[in-house]
Amino acid sequence: MPRPSARNRVIAAAQEVFAEEGFVGATTRAIAARAGIAEGTLFRHFPDKRALLAAVLGPFARDVVAPEVTRQVLALLERDHDSLEAFLAAIVDDRLDLLARHPAWFRVLLQEALLQPELRRVLEEHVAAVLVPPFERACEKLQSRGLMAAVPPRRALRLMSGVVGGYGLFRHILAPDGPWDDEAERREMLRFLAKGLAP
Repeated sequence: MPRPSARNRVIAAAQEVFAEEGFVGATTRAIAARAGIAEGTLFRHFPDKRALLAAVLGPFARDVVAPEVTRQVLALLERDHDSLEAFLAAIVDDRLDLLARHPAWFRVLLQEALLQPELRRVLEEHVAAVLVPPFERACEKLQSRGLMAAVPPRRALRLMSGVVGGYGLFRHILAPDGPWDDEAERREMLRFLAKGLAP
């Protein structure tokens, strides 16, 4: 089988290094070494690290991030939950686990989604479009059983995302070295969401 081109090896290596180190921590030297080429060869294909990031982000979000972000939670959304609290705990725990396992992804995607329209399109197509319909069905099931307030499901999703995403922003980006009590934060998030979404 023919060896991938130098450009393709650089893109594959950059996906790995950006995921591990984030954009700021990643160096072109480390990416070139991972790709098995000289740093000068990398610059023949990409003028700088930002150009490399732009080439990597769409495929990275589609091929690496989207499957990881959607895999576990889809099964949780299809399951029947005995209570609003059980539903919220399953979803919040899954998302907190994802943030804890991939803080570098979260940093890069949050920063770059503001600057890269292509990244926003990929995330919409491969994450939001996949997760929103089953989330709506799960909310409608809970509402039909009288377990959840009659909040439009997309609004409930935004509220939950705001609470969990806000925590992730402070926990993994703004103050990662703070005196965090993650279990207490989780309990308060669940209490806050359960009260707000209770029927």
